[in-house]
Amino acid sequence: PTFSTGKYFPVYISQDFLYPSLYNLYLVLIGDIIRADYIVSFQFIKINLLIKFSFYPILLQIILCGVAKCLIRGISSCEFKYGVYLFAIELAFDFGLLLFIVSISFNQMFLVLQPHNCFVYSNKIIQCIFTAFVWLCSITVMYAFKTPLCKRCVHEDGRLIDSCILDLFKDNIEVNNYGILTGFIIFIRKAVYWAYDVLPLCCVPLYAIAALALTCKRRSLSQSRRSDWKVMLHGLLIFVVYGIASLINYVLSLHAQDELTGLIAQFLIFLDVTTVLAIPLSVFLSVPALRTYPSTLVRRCTKGIDSRVFTIQ
Repeated sequence: PTFSTGKYFPVYISQDFLYPSLYNLYLVLIGDIIRADYIVSFQFIKINLLIKFSFYPILLQIILCGVAKCLIRGISSCEFKYGVYLFAIELAFDFGLLLFIVSISFNQMFLVLQPHNCFVYSNKIIQCIFTAFVWLCSITVMYAFKTPLCKRCVHEDGRLIDSCILDLFKDNIEVNNYGILTGFIIFIRKAVYWAYDVLPLCCVPLYAIAALALTCKRRSLSQSRRSDWKVMLHGLLIFVVYGIASLINYVLSLHAQDELTGLIAQFLIFLDVTTVLAIPLSVFLSVPALRTYPSTLVRRCTKGIDSRVFTIQ
């Protein structure tokens, strides 16, 4: 596609690289993460493991947003007849993911400073209002960024035409189609640009404050209260995964004028998807009870089968 700015080029991906090895690798990765999500969700609900972490409802919604984004990205890469607005739907889940990750940062800081007044978990009404607000923002973003000009398709010669670029909307594309809401749509788009640039940076001082507070309280912390460090580091891990991908994406965006090919193109296209998949995987690996749960489940099933066989004999 050709745009007025002249900065958007087709992305060329080698078919030998994309099909079938890397494509199958992503399918396996998505399958493993969905399985991990199931175990995480089941365990959190069953033993209330994250009550002491105080953000398990938010974490489950992060997983929901991530899986939905991956599924929509996969559908949008196919020539789907009614997929012209899929980018707006994907962006809605991605923006919700950003807001929930930032909320974890605030939640972790308040949980360390005021354990009994955690701003999300201390009040169920506040928690429901906050969650409803995030989803309302996501729906608003979806409405503001919908356009049929955003398309993704892979051609037989290896060309991946990806016009679903957030910078595309800097030209206020198709805002005239919104009538009296044009000014509001422009405001929402500028706010989204600002949010993606500023909100991740806001998380850095929040975790710094939490770490400083824990350092100052380290002498007064009992052995049981040292779990506060685990609380802070658990949320920090999610933010670090998201932050590293944002930094890589920024560095690659400096070469937006170049025509991307091969491995770099493949990496850039699937960077955000890989990040979303890595978030629940990092949670799964960072909680010991979740790491050992698959082997524990296998042992329980094996014992159950052995006991039934012994009873039959």
